[in-house]
Amino acid sequence: MGQRYAALGLTNKTSTACTVYGYPGLQLVDARGSARPTEVERERATAPGLLVVKPGQTVWALLHWAVIPAADEEANNCAPLPATLRVIPPDETTQLTVRFPVGPVCQHGEIYVRPFGRTG
Repeated sequence: MGQRYAALGLTNKTSTACTVYGYPGLQLVDARGSARPTEVERERATAPGLLVVKPGQTVWALLHWAVIPAADEEANNCAPLPATLRVIPPDETTQLTVRFPVGPVCQHGEIYVRPFGRTG
């Protein structure tokens, strides 16, 4: 109860293979384009591995967060809601933006993330 999960896919859209190793960087953004508090916690139970990603292949990182407000978030129910998620692939500086229509991310934007792997 009070937990949400989502698989974040990263697809190689180029014509050559690339490699991915590690965790994504994340930033929640509200509908006005303002950054929301985001605290990314890396889940270390699964060790990252170097993945070769062929053209058209997708690798996945599992995201996990709470929808139960912390005591100081109860008055606003963790609002404003995030509308998008900025994603920075490992060892990159360019961010990608994806829609994030899944409701609140409570506990001050704390998101647990697993490293990229073959399954989500």
